[in-house]
Amino acid sequence: MRFSRTTMLVGGLAIALAVPAIAIAKAGPDTSSSPSYIIGGSTVSSAPWSAQVYRGGNFTCSGTIIAPTWVLTAKHCVGSSMSVRVGNVNRGSGTQASVTQYYNAPNGSDLSLLKLASAAGSTFAQLGTANPPVGAEVNIYGWGMTCRTGCQPSTVLKTARVRVTSICRDYYGGEAICSTRIDGAAWSGDSGGPKMHNGLQVGVASTADGGTNQQYTSVIPSRAWIMQMIGGSQTTPPPTTTRPPSSPPATTQPPTTPPTTQPPGGTTWAPYTYYAAGTTVTYNGVTYRCIQSHTAYPGWEPPNVPALWARV
Repeated sequence: MRFSRTTMLVGGLAIALAVPAIAIAKAGPDTSSSPSYIIGGSTVSSAPWSAQVYRGGNFTCSGTIIAPTWVLTAKHCVGSSMSVRVGNVNRGSGTQASVTQYYNAPNGSDLSLLKLASAAGSTFAQLGTANPPVGAEVNIYGWGMTCRTGCQPSTVLKTARVRVTSICRDYYGGEAICSTRIDGAAWSGDSGGPKMHNGLQVGVASTADGGTNQQYTSVIPSRAWIMQMIGGSQTTPPPTTTRPPSSPPATTQPPTTPPTTQPPGGTTWAPYTYYAAGTTVTYNGVTYRCIQSHTAYPGWEPPNVPALWARV
């Protein structure tokens, strides 16, 4: 398990920890005495909350299942033709489910929620409510590469102990929990995997240097949004909603050159229209407030995309 942006992007941007979706930047020499592990660390025998993330049928990132049809991973891991395998520590095994849509955290951090086509688990990673203190010992998990170059992602889920050093920034500038190696470090393929403190998930792998330090996006600033998306509970299925469009936007950022005037509040929703955050519209007699600026397209009607619209 090991990642870096030079420090690598756990997913493939600057060496995010995703597998070949991200190239791994070279840092200092590997000083691990146990290159067969996470880069260090040890293997895990059971982790029913674990999730393997695939794109185009290829393993790309790690993640966690946090509700029957929701997986939490890193934003830099998402893309087209996604699927997951849940509940088995052996890569390539576990309950398989396709991803119908993904939703990036509205605060711009390196977090994304994957909506599954069917329920894929019954034991979920529980989210923490506060960042661990500096100096705390925490655990990281993932199927990342076991050496800097020339090896494949681990065939078995691994874990390593690391120590919190500070609150820092993730690949996109979001709040992150920085840590340093105790007996292992993260690397390519660990992107999206969890950082656990006292049995609760507090972080999602974003970047690392592949030898000593890693930056995990904090789930705390996004916890309220996550709970809203999954239905407000991690122990019961989320409420039934209209299925999101099959072709999600590549990003949720506004167009490079938005129109100079915004639609007035309270107008009827229409496709091919730019909506700024805070704008209100009506659709089928119901009022919605825009929570992320975007240009609307057919299929992105407010009830279909809760990442963009909130019912008033």
